[in-house]
Amino acid sequence: MGLEWTSKLTESYSEINESTESKWILSKMKFLRRKVDAADDYLLLLLEVPRTNDKKALAAERMLAALHGILRPKRELRLSGTLQEYLSFEIVAIKQRISFYIWTPRHLQTFVEAQIYAHYPNVRIYEQPVDYSKRALLDQAVIHCAELTLADNEIMPIKTFQSFDADPLATIMTPLAMLNKDNEQMWIQIMARPISDNWQQKGTRVINRIKGQRRLFTGSGGAKALNYAGQAFAALVRPPAASSRGGTADPELSEPDKARIAAIKQKTSKPGYRVKIRLLYYGGNDQRTARLRIQTLASAFKHFNTIDSNGFILKNSSFRKDKLLEYQARFFIDKGFILNIEELASLFHLPHTSIETSNIVWASPSSAKPLARQPIDEPSKQSESPGLNNGSPSIAKQPESADIAQHQASHERIGKAVTTYAQYEDEASVIKAASKRRHINRKKPIGPANSPAADPKNDQTSPDVEYVIKLH
Repeated sequence: MGLEWTSKLTESYSEINESTESKWILSKMKFLRRKVDAADDYLLLLLEVPRTNDKKALAAERMLAALHGILRPKRELRLSGTLQEYLSFEIVAIKQRISFYIWTPRHLQTFVEAQIYAHYPNVRIYEQPVDYSKRALLDQAVIHCAELTLADNEIMPIKTFQSFDADPLATIMTPLAMLNKDNEQMWIQIMARPISDNWQQKGTRVINRIKGQRRLFTGSGGAKALNYAGQAFAALVRPPAASSRGGTADPELSEPDKARIAAIKQKTSKPGYRVKIRLLYYGGNDQRTARLRIQTLASAFKHFNTIDSNGFILKNSSFRKDKLLEYQARFFIDKGFILNIEELASLFHLPHTSIETSNIVWASPSSAKPLARQPIDEPSKQSESPGLNNGSPSIAKQPESADIAQHQASHERIGKAVTTYAQYEDEASVIKAASKRRHINRKKPIGPANSPAADPKNDQTSPDVEYVIKLH
């Protein structure tokens, strides 16, 4: 009788837990759905570079250093009651085509575009009218999502592009290029929130622990650290080492410890971001294939791992449908982990000409000049972009007068950006350079001689832009 009662009680508890979990997931999905539907304040930018792009990951590192300027003081965030803005750098394979995106708050669009143009002069930027992730449906196909996190203490660095002979992006492209069906998609989402330089003090504390022969407090995946009682006991039984002055000398560091200290100093010498990485597979109806695809993609990130330092491990692998909503909303409220600009640039940068992956969407040679024009959702045989119309859209060439109008609009946005970000000294020069480049293109109108856009009297350049141009 007792066993029967215990069994019924266990079943009732499991039903309650399942019901509670289902309610929690449903509530979370409703919240995320509202966040996805209210995403008008954000936009998605498609980036394309020509096949001859010679800018390596170092250009992305400098771009990330400039984008770090969106960091706002804590006092300002407190008084305004808002959260720190963040960006999402995304690599997406849809219909066997690989594309690069940046997701950004709408009010930062001009600033973000100016930094991209400054460090990748030949890039083509297309604002997407429809987010590719929102075309995925919760009730169709298989959705398998997972996350990447650091295997050790976040203050320890991963292997960066400075240590590779070839472009590290090529290894990440390989699993994306392996998708051989049109209904298969794979997405990489790297969200990055800039942080102040206070995190670098943590590096000093870790270095002191290493010098004091104390073991690091590692993160998930690392070995457990020695407790303070064990360290105190070890300090009591260890005989003091005599120094030349008759006192005690610091213990001699081993070569691995010296290498770790040098790596920590290198990482903490550059600005940092809080980062969260999501991997998602969408398509087909086979969970075994979906799991295998995600594991293969996660393995591609292991070439950033080092034995003596840090690396990536896979976590939170799930087939839950609400994970798709988290991806669509770019949901980032947890702390994530810290990467500096060099590490982040190693994970995301625009493809170099040395990458031989055939599935990458390159900009056509005729569109290599950096013009800030919007995509037109019309058929075209010369240029295709996987972000629209389920992977097979087209960017139609705009009328020449429309190009000039776009340049005028770009001038006005750049002028506003100079005023908004005047406090960032190193950013103003970049924006001025972008304004000058656009002004040079405007001075030679490509429209008919009698067109209204080509008439100097119709020049609507804003006063802020004229001020920037005069500085040159």
